Amino acid sequence: MGISALIGGIIAHFSFTYLIWLSVVSQIILLWLSYGFIEPHSRTAANPNIFLHLREAIKLFIYNKKLRLLSIASMLGYSISEIKWEFSSAFTATVWPIWAIGISRMLPSFGASLSFYYSGKLIRKFTEVKILLFDSIVGKFASFVAFGIPSVFSPIILSLPSLFYGVGSVAEKTLMQQEFSDHQRATMSSLNSLGGSVGFAIMSMVLGGLADFAGPAQAMLILTVISLPIIYLYWLIFRNEQKLVA
Repeated sequence: MGISALIGGIIAHFSFTYLIWLSVVSQIILLWLSYGFIEPHSRTAANPNIFLHLREAIKLFIYNKKLRLLSIASMLGYSISEIKWEFSSAFTATVWPIWAIGISRMLPSFGASLSFYYSGKLIRKFTEVKILLFDSIVGKFASFVAFGIPSVFSPIILSLPSLFYGVGSVAEKTLMQQEFSDHQRATMSSLNSLGGSVGFAIMSMVLGGLADFAGPAQAMLILTVISLPIIYLYWLIFRNEQKLVA
């Protein structure tokens, strides 16, 4: 992914048309590969009543405080971080030349890969909740610096939190898996994805309006401010776990 981002930036420097057509070719290849997938057979009998699963998931969300906090943080985090990632190239174009935009996408990809590799060791040493809290704080701090004082160093600063992206993702998934059973996993994940997607749609309109009104850097800065409650949610989880330990 990082290599393709670098190549894409170089191609875009010469022609956006060629870049778009190359992306179409890759999608055709993916479509062809998808026809080779085989649907796995279920080994256990499952209740096909989707409303029953949905009721169980909603009930679990309401009565399980830790899962509720994790889910809200996950939905809000996805909706904001994902739109910031999609829009980051527009900001980078204001401080870097077009051919270098691919570099700004490559660095976070490599950083995230490295983070996934060391995620197990880091989680065993610091625990999941501490990782999530630290990851959230570092990410927000980097965004405030990069967008608050836009410069040629901003894309590099924004790539630094990627060193904690992988371990943060693993920590979040691990904590969630501990809060529901195997047969509830798909439904709970679907609810979180639905909430994140709805939030993404809303934040897309918010970011677009802010960018038109104040510019890319200011829009991303405001979005970072909106994401600050995520730190508080993770802190609540951390505080509750500390009480249980005590």
